[in-house]
Amino acid sequence: NIMPAAITGNTNICLGATSALRNTVSGGSWSSSAPAIAPVGLSGIVTGAALGTATITYAMGAGCLVTTSVKVLPLPNVYTVGGGGSFCASGAGVHITLSGSEVGVNYLLYIGSTPTGTFAGTGSALDFGLQTVGGLYRVVAISSITGCSSNMAGTATVVVNPTLIPSVNITSGPSDTICAGASTTFTAAPTNGGTAPTYVWTVNGVTVGAGATYTFIPADGDVIKTILTSNALCALPDTASYSKRITVSANQTPVVNIVSAPGDTVCKGMAITLTANAVYGGSSPAIVWRKFGLNVSAGPTYAYIPNDGDVVTCFITSNYPCLLTDTATSPGLQISVDTPLLPHVLITASPSTHVGTGKTVTLTANVEDAGLHPTYQWLKNGVPIPGATNSIYSSNTFATGYQDSVTCVVTSSGVCPVSSFGWVYILVSDVSVGGVGATGGNLQILPNPNNGNFILKGTTGDNATEELQLDITNMLGQTVHRQTLQAKAGKVNEQITITGQLANGMYLLSLHSASGVKVFHMVVER
Repeated sequence: NIMPAAITGNTNICLGATSALRNTVSGGSWSSSAPAIAPVGLSGIVTGAALGTATITYAMGAGCLVTTSVKVLPLPNVYTVGGGGSFCASGAGVHITLSGSEVGVNYLLYIGSTPTGTFAGTGSALDFGLQTVGGLYRVVAISSITGCSSNMAGTATVVVNPTLIPSVNITSGPSDTICAGASTTFTAAPTNGGTAPTYVWTVNGVTVGAGATYTFIPADGDVIKTILTSNALCALPDTASYSKRITVSANQTPVVNIVSAPGDTVCKGMAITLTANAVYGGSSPAIVWRKFGLNVSAGPTYAYIPNDGDVVTCFITSNYPCLLTDTATSPGLQISVDTPLLPHVLITASPSTHVGTGKTVTLTANVEDAGLHPTYQWLKNGVPIPGATNSIYSSNTFATGYQDSVTCVVTSSGVCPVSSFGWVYILVSDVSVGGVGATGGNLQILPNPNNGNFILKGTTGDNATEELQLDITNMLGQTVHRQTLQAKAGKVNEQITITGQLANGMYLLSLHSASGVKVFHMVVER
């Protein structure tokens, strides 16, 4: 047989622990002299089952064996961890304790897995001191003689509560607006007041009550104050106060007026917009519009097309908080409706509409139904003349041998301005020819006004048989009809029919002959 080598490995085992024994020669078997104290497994693992000493043998056969002595050591006694609890962040902390200790044993205090200190056993209870870090605490005992360790029974929890700063505010009811003579309830609104805060109320420095609310009839300028004593955990300090100066609003009477746009006078057929302008109407008054006392609309505005003489009133129900009465009616607004009139414009020329070269012609616009302050704009051949904005226009720059068309556009003044115009031809030549109403002839338009069908009848005044050119133009100088006529021995009797659609209004009929031009005003009414 082969003799095994000496047994190696830890032969001092803490109770409940194991140790691996080894031999360099394989194939042997392990046995213990006291399995109740230190049993050994087939692989040489020895377990400390009970206090005492056992002999461990490793044998290769009869007479071929080696032995070693294994001692099972005691564990430190187990004591109970105590203490812990909660404290305020501004406090000193809480104690962690152990119900007992042994001399020769060191006790390690852990928070979670982190050691915080070591304390030597004294044979009596231990106090690990004030702990200020929140968490779960446990204790491990280690014998300084055997090195064996035990977890102490139980744990202790440390809770760090934050410091709370109490405060208080004051609210008023039934609303934030306090009306004169109204009983008002003031309520303390605490922060960090705890479960059962207490209050003291003062008015103008005099103590008047306790509790969460205080009700009285305040006067304008009163100063109300509440003092809170908090029972909240970790309240520091435990008191707070708040004061406010009370503003009392006087009771008011609502007033409403009507604002009209564009005004209380409008043109016929134009809409008017009426807006309620309320004082002490509140944030959302109810508004009703009445015409001649009958309800016609509701809301802040009323828009419609009025008739002349309409009388509109506005009725409101106010929701302003402090009122003597909650309704008001506006003064009646009487609306005027203006019917626009078309200005009548007649232009006269001095000395005539037919003048010699270089002569000055003064044109005057004679206007009816244009209001007190009409405006004027003269045009020559359809182009506005700069600066020609009065009722009279003079010029000596008309073209020789050419008929300039001169128009005056008149716009009436007042609420409903309307524009109309008058128009003449100015002929400049060296031949003296009569204008409208010239002597030496007697031509007439029959009938006048007409519907575009008429007779031109009379004499030209020169007894000549000749061809005449007839032009009819509108007030913008546009030719709407042209034809050739025959005068026999100075006599004209022609039926004229204007084709096409003519608008109602004034037209100019010009009759051109070798001796001159005659101009007539003609009115078309269809």
